[in-house]
Amino acid sequence: MTHPELNFECELDASRDKVWRALTIPAYLERWLLPLVDGQSDTGLRGRTASGSQIECEILDAEAPHRLRYRWRERVAGMVEESIVTIDLDGNDEGPTRLLLKHEIPAQPANDNTTTMALAA
Repeated sequence: MTHPELNFECELDASRDKVWRALTIPAYLERWLLPLVDGQSDTGLRGRTASGSQIECEILDAEAPHRLRYRWRERVAGMVEESIVTIDLDGNDEGPTRLLLKHEIPAQPANDNTTTMALAA
C-alpha cells in the first residue's frame, strides 16, 4: 500500500550548512516551524502549541549536512496524527541550496474515526 505524500522543492539563497543549522538547531527549528508554549528540545521538538495541541518531532536519521528525517506526531482532542518528513539538501558551502522535502502520511483505515491530517510543509 502506498502512502499519501507531499513533495516540495525550492532553492534557498543560503549555504547548505546554514540551511542545515536552521533545520537541526532546536531553537532555530522552533522559530521556523512551530513556536511552542512549553516543551523540551533535546532530540527534536516536544511540547504544546498555543492552540493546545501536543507536538512531538523526533529525529529518526540525520546525515549532516545532506539529509534529515523525522517523525511528526500531533495529538489534538485525544486523536494522534503521525507522519514522516524527509528533507534532502543539495548545494555547497556558498549557496544556493536546493531543498527537497517529502511529507509522508501512513494510510489509515476509512473506519478508524480519526481526523485526516492536512498535508503541509
